[in-house]
Amino acid sequence: MRWFVGSEPVEAHAYGTKGVLLARGIDTYDVIQAQVKFASGAFATFESAWVYPNTFPTIVDSFVEVLGTSGYLHFDRKRESIEMSTAERFSYPKVFLNQEVFGKPRGAFPDCLNDFIDSIVNDTEPRVTAFDGRQVTAVLDAISRSLDSGQVVPIAQPAPMTA
Repeated sequence: MRWFVGSEPVEAHAYGTKGVLLARGIDTYDVIQAQVKFASGAFATFESAWVYPNTFPTIVDSFVEVLGTSGYLHFDRKRESIEMSTAERFSYPKVFLNQEVFGKPRGAFPDCLNDFIDSIVNDTEPRVTAFDGRQVTAVLDAISRSLDSGQVVPIAQPAPMTA
């Protein structure tokens, strides 16, 4: 989402419910929903749920929805599809997020891993950097602290780089 909105996260507010898993002896949330605000004013809602009926077609539900002033995107991991709506048209771009072709993984997710491997082999900077990982960790930490406190929590910002 940082890449998509072109801004850094600044605060998080999360809600969660424990019940089903806790009754089974697993001290974790059944569902968490968190809103993350970015410096630009954009915000994103993240949800993690681990309690689905046995009839649900996948282990988890995984999707990304982006609603903007000029369009809408829906990336659905369960259906391996993308929906895109702009002021001009609605479309279903045909892409594979994860697929096996001739015994090898293909698609957006395996390509991300291949990019990382290529950066090691070619001694180049990967597209997803250590700073990206740091920012994700800072957001998850703020979400966790918000779950504990019930409050809006600032996201820890990196220390300025010094020479």
